[in-house]
Amino acid sequence: MGTRGVIARVTEDGWEGRYHHWDSYPSCLGKALYDLHGQGTFHKTTDEMIMTLITNHPAGWSTIVNCDWTQEPGFLTHNHRMTSHREGKQDRPQCYCHGDRHEGAILIKSIDPPSDLVWCYILYRVGWEDYMDVLSSYHGSWEKITTVNLRNREPNWGEIGQKGTR
Repeated sequence: MGTRGVIARVTEDGWEGRYHHWDSYPSCLGKALYDLHGQGTFHKTTDEMIMTLITNHPAGWSTIVNCDWTQEPGFLTHNHRMTSHREGKQDRPQCYCHGDRHEGAILIKSIDPPSDLVWCYILYRVGWEDYMDVLSSYHGSWEKITTVNLRNREPNWGEIGQKGTR
C-alpha cells in the first residue's frame, strides 16, 4: 500500500496539484523534492519543478522518489524497482501519462477533501527564495506542518513526519 500525496503549486484560491502514489511521506517525497531543487535537476528554481512535475505530467506520478532524472519520465509496466534499488540502480521517474500508461489529467485542489491523500507539498517562490509548504491530512483536513526554504540547510524529515501524524 502506498502513502499517497500531492505535489502542488499556489493558486489565487489556495493550491492545486498532481497525485503522487508511493512514499509520499516527508522523509521520501519531501526529501526528494528538496534534493531535486538543490541538485540543480530543475535549475534550482521552483518554476522549473512546477512545470515538470505539475504542468507537463497532468496524470500525476507513481513515484519520483530515488529516481534517475537523466532518464525520460514514463511508467514501466514491468518495472523491477525493488530489485534495482537493492543493486544500487535507479529507475526513471514513473508518471501516469507517458510510457506504458496514458491516463487523463487529474487536478487535485485545496478545496477537495483529502480522502486517501496524506501529504501535500506546495512549491512556490517569493522574491529570490524558493519554498515548499508541507501539509498533512492525518486529522481529516489539510493542516500546515512547516515551511521549508529550499535554499537553506536540509530539515529533519523524520521530525516533520512525526509532527504531521500527531
